[in-house]
Amino acid sequence: MAKMAFSDVGLRSISPPPKGQICYWDDKLPSFGFRVSQGGSKTFVLNRKNSLITIGRFPTISLSQARTEAKRLLAEFTLGKVRPQSITYSEAVTLLLEENAKARRRAPSLAIRACSTEPAPEFCTGR
Repeated sequence: MAKMAFSDVGLRSISPPPKGQICYWDDKLPSFGFRVSQGGSKTFVLNRKNSLITIGRFPTISLSQARTEAKRLLAEFTLGKVRPQSITYSEAVTLLLEENAKARRRAPSLAIRACSTEPAPEFCTGR
């Protein structure tokens, strides 16, 4: 997790790690990074609340394009335009029952019974 000044020449010269992945972070733009995999793929990423958002692969997307996209995404996060996806309890029950039906489980009545009971109050309030 090294910080460095990003440049096209510098990013091209980064060699893949012997194992796994390594992320380098831009010293000019917070949360903007460059991930290199052992297979040699190089990807621009944005760190957002312990998850990496992939911006695009290098050199298909240039450094300037990736920085512009990262700034746009950071602005949207800051302004609250991008919100994490959430669903209600009833929507979750519907999805569970649909998946259960698709998988042709032997005892769908167990899922129906589990979902038809009242959830615990802690679950409903989000605590």
